[in-house]
Amino acid sequence: MNIDSKLKTASDFLKHHCRRCGGIFCGSCTQQRMLLRGQGDSPVRMCDPCKKRRMSRRGRRGVEKRKCS
Repeated sequence: MNIDSKLKTASDFLKHHCRRCGGIFCGSCTQQRMLLRGQGDSPVRMCDPCKKRRMSRRGRRGVEKRKCS
């Protein structure tokens, strides 16, 4: 195993926190990024479960809007 492989493996275990729920996750589980209110103009790190919940709510809102128009 070369040094680059070791670094890549080690980076998977670095801890990151989801800017939406505050949970602590490995780098692999926080690769998603989205804009969040109050977090500036750049997309911020978000865990996979929060990303899925956020996207499913967006879909429901879109359906509701179509029914009203």
